[in-house]
This record gives sequence, structure tokens and C-alpha cells, in this order.
Amino acid sequence: MDWLDYLPQSERYSESWGQIHRGLETLQWMQEYGITNQFKEGHFHRTYVTVKSDDTDEEQQNIKTQTGKDIQSSDDNALPFMNLLILEGLAQDPSVHIPDSADIVRLCQEIRSAINLKRFVINDRIIHNYTNGDPMGEWDRISAEGAIILMALMLSNQITQQEFEDIAASLKNHLVNWDSLDSG
Repeated sequence: MDWLDYLPQSERYSESWGQIHRGLETLQWMQEYGITNQFKEGHFHRTYVTVKSDDTDEEQQNIKTQTGKDIQSSDDNALPFMNLLILEGLAQDPSVHIPDSADIVRLCQEIRSAINLKRFVINDRIIHNYTNGDPMGEWDRISAEGAIILMALMLSNQITQQEFEDIAASLKNHLVNWDSLDSG
């Protein structure tokens, strides 16, 4: 039994890959023509990528203005990058008929190529985000996101093998001072 078996055959595509296709078109539109603060310097704005689908543009703007900060975060760009890789692979699955598979693959590749993950690398560290243009925080060895961001950097060809190894070592060796943590 397929997960969309409850729908008539004619509605299945629009409820699954049709929505993905439309979402990819929207992401590409954001990169090319959207509000400057939602995609700039090769980065998606944190609130654009993380808000729920039922949030309106007005609510997204309120989220941004409540913080008063312009945040471009490494995980909110690397995680969609990795998701785009997965979608691209699924769209190329020869066992599934997807009417717009070539267009979905193209969109995934174009959106990924426009994401600038390299800017989140400073020396041998991956920073958390840019807040109002300033780098803030860094990922360490206990942060799951650091490894995903590092892999996205490598898969995007935005770092060399040596940079990959140097950053991997910094993630591994950026130790936590356990004595400073409150044991409650």
C-alpha cells in the first residue's frame, strides 16, 4: 500500500512531488527575486527557512523585527543544502515515475550552487551564524550540526580536502570544559 493510496490517482502527484516542485520554484525565486533580507550573500535568512508553512509573510517579518537582528546561520543553509541532495537523488530514481523529474533535479542543483557555505568557515572553524554582519559562535565536537555543515561544504566543493581535514580536527578537538557546566 502506497502512502498516497487514499487519494485518486489524478491527485497523487500534486499532493507529493507537485508540492516539492512548487517549493523548489519558490526557493529559487527567493534567491533570484525575493526580499533582499531573505536571501543575501548566498545565504537564506534564518526565519525564512525555519518558519512553519502556515506562517504569513507578515508573521515572518514580525519574527525578524522582534529580534532586531539580521541572522544568516550555517545550519539553516547546510541542512537545506543536504535536503536538496536527497531530493535530487530521489527524483532520479528510475523505479518511480515523476513527471517533472528533470526540472526538479535542475532546480535542486541550481539552488544548491547558489548557497555560499564557505563564508561560514573562518580559519579552521565553522561559525554558527552572522548576526548583523558579524560572525558569532562556532560549532564544536558535540554539535551534530557541525558535521553536517562540514559534509555540505565538502559536497559543494567549497573547501579542499586539506580544509576538510583541518576543520574536522577543530570540531573534534574543540573541547568542552565540563567543570564549568552546572550539574544541577
